[in-house]
Amino acid sequence: MERRVEALAIRAAEPDDALRVAEIHVRAWQWAYQDLLPASFLAGLSVERRAAYWRQWLSDSPPRSHLWLATDRTRVLGFAATGPSRDADADAHTGELLAIYLEPEVVGTGTGSTLCAHAEDQLRHDGFRVATLWVLESNPRGRRFYERRRWRVDGGEKTIELGGRAVVEVRCRKTLAPGGDEQWAS
Repeated sequence: MERRVEALAIRAAEPDDALRVAEIHVRAWQWAYQDLLPASFLAGLSVERRAAYWRQWLSDSPPRSHLWLATDRTRVLGFAATGPSRDADADAHTGELLAIYLEPEVVGTGTGSTLCAHAEDQLRHDGFRVATLWVLESNPRGRRFYERRRWRVDGGEKTIELGGRAVVEVRCRKTLAPGGDEQWAS
């Protein structure tokens, strides 16, 4: 049986939220990637550097870019960022789910699903017909999360270095349709 977060709400982030977003970002990486990336790399992640990144992003984000927070009305539980695709082969109608991270204790409560659905709705609202995201190939939990939401690996992949280790990211794609109809043709 899935636990639920009471009084879950989604709101737009503001620059003052950057520190809390950074704390979640670092903690989520340390939890989610503990078996995938070197412990020394994860231990060295800096909340301060992440906060500076998110503060800058919130102050100067590109058009059609958003950072959404999931809250239980007393504290931030997770976040999702959306915007135009950063991929070289993407057209103007392709958006991207840039990030989605939760406090580890709320994983499995439906918070991630609610946040992901909100992000997809925002991408639709911003006029994107297709959305992509990148996930570590070696992250079965993350891949299952997206597969259950009808994101499909599209053959795109890239190798990046994290903590001195080469890891492969695979690209997932989802056709977005007005009202959520996934059969809408792009």
